[in-house]
Amino acid sequence: MKRILEILVFATISIFVTSCTDTAKTANAAIDFVKDYTEVDISAEDVQDLINRKADFILIDIRTPVEYNNGHLPTAVNVPIADLRRIKTRYKPRNMIVIYGISDAIQRNALSDIRSWGFESVHTLSGGFGNWTNPIVTGD
Repeated sequence: MKRILEILVFATISIFVTSCTDTAKTANAAIDFVKDYTEVDISAEDVQDLINRKADFILIDIRTPVEYNNGHLPTAVNVPIADLRRIKTRYKPRNMIVIYGISDAIQRNALSDIRSWGFESVHTLSGGFGNWTNPIVTGD
């Protein structure tokens, strides 16, 4: 009976240590991911990499619905600049957000507003939509 108890205790400790190690690896990977994107502007190549990796981020097109329907980045959602406040109720402040529009100036104004609402990980596509050379999606 004592031997069975020792085996059970050993097995429990082994499982605990293994799960802690896996959790630490996952946490470190998340930290490394966030460290990669500390700059406000993110290049088109980096945004494409996020899309390809199916990273946990929200890509927001702040142009008009007509501009969005004529062509937008894959996975992007349309939240026109006039409706930007919808972001406050639609997403959580811990979400990583990348926004893009027709110019850096408009993007920076939107970025400033979004950050003022408590969102910390907000970035812009460097150069805006005009700097995107990868394939685009049309329609909704």
